[in-house]
Amino acid sequence: MGFGFAGAGLSTFISQIFSFTFLLIGNEHGNTVKLRFFMFRPSRARYIAIIQGGSPSLGRQGMRCVANVLLNHAMKIFGDEVYAAMTIVIRLANLVFAVAIGIGQGFQPVCGFNYGAKLYKRVLNAYHYAQRVSTIILFTFSVCLFIFARTVTSWFSNDPYVLEVAVRAIHFQCLSIPFMGFANIASMLFQNINKYKEAFITAIGRDGIFFFPAILFFPKILGLTGVMIAQPVADICTFFLSLPLLFVVTRKIHAM
Repeated sequence: MGFGFAGAGLSTFISQIFSFTFLLIGNEHGNTVKLRFFMFRPSRARYIAIIQGGSPSLGRQGMRCVANVLLNHAMKIFGDEVYAAMTIVIRLANLVFAVAIGIGQGFQPVCGFNYGAKLYKRVLNAYHYAQRVSTIILFTFSVCLFIFARTVTSWFSNDPYVLEVAVRAIHFQCLSIPFMGFANIASMLFQNINKYKEAFITAIGRDGIFFFPAILFFPKILGLTGVMIAQPVADICTFFLSLPLLFVVTRKIHAM
């Protein structure tokens, strides 16, 4: 509407207000616990439980913000065309990753309810089902994006150099897309069975532990290619990080 950057900020503010309002209305009229001030009973134990349970989600989202800052810093030396191209790739990758997040969030209540009820076999069955669905969907996305990278990129820009850079970066990203969901769902499993340390480590692996050094050093060594491969390398490394943690935790669940 001609507001420029102020319009982008205003739209973000309005969307948050609408989201809050819809959730509040749903909470008041749905079959849920009603929010009442007299129910507010703060205690040290409750705050610790909330912080422990929420720290993986905080790490996951907080690291993403820092990762975006570092990525923007790494891209700026290559010019506006590269910045535009990588922005397209980032948006597409985040859209795909949102699918994995959504599947994981759908898995969380099933995991939590059954773990609390000591139905450990159901916990593992639900986990394996979520992993299979996530992997199949992400692999399909990966193949389609790899094949139609130029077509998809052309929806956002017609600049030949932007297209060239974006297509190449998408091809790199597609190599890691099938691995995106694995560590994420593993982290949500850990988070819902009170394995908070394992949950936090896997949650910050993608955008923190591995992405930070990758985006700081790869561009210095490989130039633009280093920017392109930083996120795919971080995704694959996070996958391998989650394997031993998952092996130990699932063995303990089997033994319960």
